[in-house]
Amino acid sequence: NIVVMNTAAKEMLGWTAEEVIGKNLFEIVAVEDGEGKTILRNKQSVSTVFKSGMPVMIDSTYYVGKNDIRIPVAIHIAPVMLNGKITGTVNVFRDITKEKELARVKNEFISFASHQLKSPLTAISWTLELLLSGDKGVLTKEQHEALEGLYGISKNMSDIVSGFLDVSRMESTGFLLERGDVDIVQISDSILEELAGQITEKKDRYS
Repeated sequence: NIVVMNTAAKEMLGWTAEEVIGKNLFEIVAVEDGEGKTILRNKQSVSTVFKSGMPVMIDSTYYVGKNDIRIPVAIHIAPVMLNGKITGTVNVFRDITKEKELARVKNEFISFASHQLKSPLTAISWTLELLLSGDKGVLTKEQHEALEGLYGISKNMSDIVSGFLDVSRMESTGFLLERGDVDIVQISDSILEELAGQITEKKDRYS
């Protein structure tokens, strides 16, 4: 049962103290997940705290207030202990509507910028492939090595842009983590090759 509700909570949820004090929390405040599905009482954070005796922090749930106002909240629930037993909980929650909106705008920008970058990078890679094939004339060894370096950089950039797009999709639809082996030597060599010009410049500057 609700024992006390502070002014901020009352303003956020829309109820007065008289409407909620003494009433069952689960009957007053509905809790939903990101898809709008009601979270059952025995799976809500308050129940978890009562069962485990440990505090819980959640940043991806929704409270439904008076007049069915749906509010995204970050929640911290801590047990109240008396003589070694849990006698209640303190529920602290914060409206994260602005954070959600900022995250949405950020994801839209990343998706837009990535799409805008992908086309020119693809064109650059295709042109470099054409030059490296020799269709536009025979290259010297130095020219071939220089173009190969540029081609590698353009492919890395394309991979980064594709990564941005993947992250944007994963944040909107969810994802599964797939573990695998990587060649750390190859990764290190590619980074050193990409930064070779800057490394040489710094060596010349400080030698």
